[in-house]
This record gives sequence, structure tokens and C-alpha cells, in this order.
Amino acid sequence: EGSILDDDGVVTGMEVLMKEGEQVEKQIAESDEIMAEVHRAVSRFEPLASLCRKLFVLLGALRDLSFLYEFSAGSFMNIIGAVLQSNKGSGTEAERIFTIKSALVTELGARVARGLSTDDKVVFSTLLARLFAEDDNIGEGDLLSADDFIRQFAVLGK
Repeated sequence: EGSILDDDGVVTGMEVLMKEGEQVEKQIAESDEIMAEVHRAVSRFEPLASLCRKLFVLLGALRDLSFLYEFSAGSFMNIIGAVLQSNKGSGTEAERIFTIKSALVTELGARVARGLSTDDKVVFSTLLARLFAEDDNIGEGDLLSADDFIRQFAVLGK
């Protein structure tokens, strides 16, 4: 019985394990680079995702105006799908995102406004325009609630 290092099988096994360990470390480093690239790509589309989230919340808030205004997540996803399908154009990434945002707001406005009353169309189109312009000041100032905001626009037609 001698030292473990005298056993050729153990030494060979250790060499194999060290090589495999180096390969695993290399693959981990590569996967870190890939994940960083994925995070960069996702972050570039974050403004579009944020707009989609706000638009969906706006559709849900229409229910507060009238019980007749009910929009499902499926109908919203159909609108997004139609917009993405029809806007496969080229250009820079920023131009493409802006085009998709414009088309999404336009398509959503066109589809939803058909079913709204005249007064509610004013409220909806105003909120839609403010979301597109990334104006987050909705509801600030003297208005205490969304109802106050809606009432402010309801008196315009009278």
C-alpha cells in the first residue's frame, strides 16, 4: 500500500476531474455572458412592456365608467398579436419599438372607442394619449380620485 499519489488510477481520475472542472467553469462563464445579453435585450423592450401593462390597466378601469365596458385579457392579447403581426418592418430597434407603440395605441383606440359613449370616448382618448406620451401626471393636482378626473371630462359635453 503506498501513497494515494502512487496509484495511477487515482492520478488519472484526478486529472480527468480537473479537466472537467475547467470545462464546467468555462461553460458557467459563457452562460453568465449569455444571461447578461438576455437581460440587455429584455431591458430594451421594458418601455413597451410598461406601456402594455398600463394599457391593460386602463381597459380594466373602463369598467368603473360603465358595467358594459368589459375587456378580457384575451381580447387585449389579440390586439397586441395583430399589431405585432402587421408591424414586422425593419429599421433601428428604437424606430421599431416606437412604431409598435404607435400602432398599439392606434389599434386599441380604434377597437375600444367603437363601443364607448361619446363622453367616455373623450376620457378614454385623453388617457390613451397621456399613456402614449408617457405623461404620468394623471390624477395629480386638485383631483382626489379617478371619479373626479372622469367627472371633469363629463362636464365638457354639457
